[in-house]
Amino acid sequence: EMLMKIRIIAWALIAFFLAAYAARYISNELRSADPAATAIPMMPLEGNFRLTTNSGKLFSADNLMDKPTVVFFGFTNCPDVCPTGLAELTELMKLLKDSADRLQVLFVAVDAKRDTQEVVREYLKSFDPRIIGLTGEKADIDNAVKTFKAYYEIVPSSDSDSYSVNHTAGMYLIDQEKRFVGKLDSHEGLEVILAKLRRLLRS
Repeated sequence: EMLMKIRIIAWALIAFFLAAYAARYISNELRSADPAATAIPMMPLEGNFRLTTNSGKLFSADNLMDKPTVVFFGFTNCPDVCPTGLAELTELMKLLKDSADRLQVLFVAVDAKRDTQEVVREYLKSFDPRIIGLTGEKADIDNAVKTFKAYYEIVPSSDSDSYSVNHTAGMYLIDQEKRFVGKLDSHEGLEVILAKLRRLLRS
């Protein structure tokens, strides 16, 4: 029942963002991109991590060299930020068309207790199938969070199974040299976000 509710919410969000993005895309595509989208500092990632994909494969920091990568941290019980972010990524991949196949998009689940490989796999069925879910033991997740200089914190609840998780909401952009080259923010204009992604694909 919970997964059904998540899927209904996810598809509603996808429909909303598809309409909004399409309108913004048509009106903004002919404009030049914001200069901020091309002024990107590069910072090599330090450290390593080993997580498991939602298809059961090992994923380490070395796999960041496979393709330009977008990394999004979250958890499947997230009420708004995560499904909204994944819906946005789904629509951005549609707008990128065939170019999206050259992009590696990762959803790193930071809730080690509840977000098993199976749970994450089922959760991501509501979004673009090219989005890869990553899970692991708490120590493995902590290593990944440290590598990206991200953040998460378990928020205690009176019900030990219904706690929430505070976490980094931005999406990290990583080039094929394992360098941090910027972030995506949902408050940015569509033309800026697409310019950042296209620049990442050319890196």
